[in-house]
Amino acid sequence: MPLRTPRSHHNPTALKNLDGAWKVPAQAPPGVAILSVQFIDTQTVIWKFSSNLTGDGLCPQLTVNDGSSGWVSPIVIDWGGADYTIIQAEYTGVTLDLSSTWQVLGQIDGVTFDDGPLGIPQSGAMVP
Repeated sequence: MPLRTPRSHHNPTALKNLDGAWKVPAQAPPGVAILSVQFIDTQTVIWKFSSNLTGDGLCPQLTVNDGSSGWVSPIVIDWGGADYTIIQAEYTGVTLDLSSTWQVLGQIDGVTFDDGPLGIPQSGAMVP
């Protein structure tokens, strides 16, 4: 349903549908955010978070989908070197490109964020 002004004086982010009902735009889940998932090559991406992190393990919750292989978990993780807000992940059985998607539906096994838990669920498209 298309939205139009005016905005509600009770909730300034709410917009009125053309049928007169108030609708509040979707909000990101509370907690640490995934800022981007950067496409590197057909099997590698860099996950960028809004918080410093520490961790180990394979992080099976960091799933990607190339549109034909289904949701795939990483097989290799690189913990970001000097930038403590990134995880580089390598996948097998997929051919990723900028039309590929990602999702995280649960807390990431083996990862602790300085700013608290990851907001879940989160999903989106790859960025260059």
